Amino acid sequence: MSALGEPCKTLGVRWERHTNLLLAGLLNVLLWTWLVATGRVCVAGYVVVVLLTKAMVAAVMLPAAARRVTLHEHGLVVQSWSGLHSFLFSELEAVYLALWPRPLPLPGEPPVSRVLRLQAGPRMASVLDDIEDFDGVLDVVSNAVNTNLGARVTADFDAGREVWFGPLQLHRERGVSVGERTIAWADLGAVGVDRGHLVLGDGLRVRFGVIANPQLLLRLFDQQGVNLSGLREALAGQATGRSEADAAASDAVE
Repeated sequence: MSALGEPCKTLGVRWERHTNLLLAGLLNVLLWTWLVATGRVCVAGYVVVVLLTKAMVAAVMLPAAARRVTLHEHGLVVQSWSGLHSFLFSELEAVYLALWPRPLPLPGEPPVSRVLRLQAGPRMASVLDDIEDFDGVLDVVSNAVNTNLGARVTADFDAGREVWFGPLQLHRERGVSVGERTIAWADLGAVGVDRGHLVLGDGLRVRFGVIANPQLLLRLFDQQGVNLSGLREALAGQATGRSEADAAASDAVE
């Protein structure tokens, strides 16, 4: 038996998430079939458009067909077009979650698109949110990172030492720092997500996908009594950004 232990379940792509692409391709082919049948376009143009449509659909569907996540007793395996990536839960050092508004969500589809990235040393792998039970996978790896790092990070923070979440630096007394800029806890205001960025204070913006371990960050924000302004909903793919009042912040800084 491998160090990962016995496989528990394998999760594949939910094909209904790609229904819009398939319908768009079908409608495009039907439209051009009608145009060539009525003499409005030449047969050569029709053939080119049909081939291009099929190529675009295949460019999305073929890599999707190769994507799998297999959860094991002690780890997981991420399968993609590029190969297999295995991670023990005990070696996971960071998870990242990229967020951005979904342009044309299907009925019942979350308005926010999410990509999960896993890191163990130099090894990384990505999981797209069209995988079955994406939130379950996110919870499993976030809990693993919390087991590996949570107690130490919380102890460092409570002891007045700096803790880092990618470009974000948190200090119990000083507040939150990004680069040369520091915002005191009292001045932080509502923390939310807007168009794929974490928004802090009077408009300091940080790309959400580069923030390490957002669930652990959320816990420390909670501990400090920070107004999270829809941040939990954004992590769950249910909110596209802050409220209009919060989004009016000025002097945005990347």
